Amino acid sequence: MTAKPRRCQTRWAGCPDPDERELMSYSDDEIEAAYDRTDGNCHLCGGRMAWSNYGKPGRRQAWEMEHSRPRGGGWGGTDHANNRYGAHVSCNRSKGTRSTRSARRDYGRTRAPLSRSTKVKLRRRNAAIGSGVGAVVGSAGGPLGAVLGGVFGSWIGDSIEIDND
Repeated sequence: MTAKPRRCQTRWAGCPDPDERELMSYSDDEIEAAYDRTDGNCHLCGGRMAWSNYGKPGRRQAWEMEHSRPRGGGWGGTDHANNRYGAHVSCNRSKGTRSTRSARRDYGRTRAPLSRSTKVKLRRRNAAIGSGVGAVVGSAGGPLGAVLGGVFGSWIGDSIEIDND
C-alpha cells in the first residue's frame, strides 16, 4: 500500500442542488475503514479501487466515500461509519440519490464485496468442515485414512473460492 494521505476531501455528489453540496473531509482511519470494509473493491460494481487515487476523479480506479443510504433525495442517510463505503467516482456519481440496491442491480450485484477479515473467517470455516468430512470419509481406510482424509479435506476446504457476490 502506498503512503496514506493526511486528510482527504471529496465533494458530495448525491445532493440534488449543486449549490448545496458540502465539502466533506475524512480522517485517515475513516478512509481506511471504508476501503477495508470491501477489501479495496467498489461496493457498487465490485471492481478494484486504487488506494492512492482516493478523491482523485479522472484517475484510474479512482474512488471516493459513498453513502449506502443516500443523504440526499429524502432517503435520510447519515454520515456514520456504518453508512460509508468506498466506491468508484463514476459508480458513486451515476448512483446519485438512488438506492444502493438499484445501483448494484445495474452491475448484476446483490451485496457489497466481503471484507478481508470475513474472507479469512469463511476460508477457516471451509477448511474445518472439509477436514471433518475428509476424516469421516477417510476413516473407512483406517486411522491413516482418517488422518489423510482430514488433511486432504482441509486443503480442499481452504481452496474453495469465496463467493464475493
